[in-house]
Amino acid sequence: MAILQIVAGLIFILLLFTLLATAIQELIANYISLRGVMLMKTIQHILGPQLKGKRSEVYERFTESLSFKQLCRPSSSSLYGRLLDWLEERVRILFGYGGIGKAVDGPPSYVSAESFADVLKTMKWTPETLESIPPGPLRDFVENLQNNAGEIGEAKLAALKRWYDDVMNGTSNWYRRQAQFILIFIGLALAGSFNIDLIKIGRTLSENETLRTELYGDMEKWMAERADSYFDEEGQLRKGVLLQTNEKDIVVVDTTLREDVKKFALTGLVGQKPQADSLGGWLLIVGSWFLTAIFISFGAPFWFDLLRKIVRVSKPV
Repeated sequence: MAILQIVAGLIFILLLFTLLATAIQELIANYISLRGVMLMKTIQHILGPQLKGKRSEVYERFTESLSFKQLCRPSSSSLYGRLLDWLEERVRILFGYGGIGKAVDGPPSYVSAESFADVLKTMKWTPETLESIPPGPLRDFVENLQNNAGEIGEAKLAALKRWYDDVMNGTSNWYRRQAQFILIFIGLALAGSFNIDLIKIGRTLSENETLRTELYGDMEKWMAERADSYFDEEGQLRKGVLLQTNEKDIVVVDTTLREDVKKFALTGLVGQKPQADSLGGWLLIVGSWFLTAIFISFGAPFWFDLLRKIVRVSKPV
């Protein structure tokens, strides 16, 4: 039973900090419009794949189209809103997402295949710009528009939609990889800030039966009372539960989650000042932080599912 309590305690701490890291990652993604940035990078690649990330003339015309601008978030008129827009642009640059162009300060998080085709239809095409698009459904669709005086051929439109949806499905996977990459850095920052030394925590739990039993009881209570608010029946993270809007209409990390981390994880286990007598000791601590960051990148559903299995095993039949 002691071994199960130690493992469950470690996983519980990892779960709480993974939820916190995921909330911070979602907060950053919200403030820099990460989904919109990924979408614009994909459209930029679609319209100029040979340029390897540089903006093509076709892309510039696409973003300057009034049909596309109607899909974007409108510019803020208030001083506070303009300040947030300015901060968003600077944070994008900090995370390496600054190259999407001034024309898309408020990029949409989603553009349907129909909307994409509608924007293409409103653009002015020249033989030179058309020639810059590689052969494929996109070029076939535009050539069909040119040859039929703007009339849409249903077969060409259907082919364009299938191709566009396939590309966007790949973008969703790209977004998840980008989010996981950010999650690793957030996990490392949390591990260093709170000194989440898994080796030391495991040793403390093995030596302190009172603390181990108390943490296990807290874990069971949290699983019974709080877990359902974060996870659905299939163990997947519910959308929108990690962030909330405060009284000043600012998006922040859920206050209950922050209280849970302080209440269940920090007392006697996490948040202690790191101490080591030698270089090897410091390397061990830093190595534990990196290990924690990697574990956090596994995602909250992984640790939640593992914790549920341990709880089931520990209960008497």
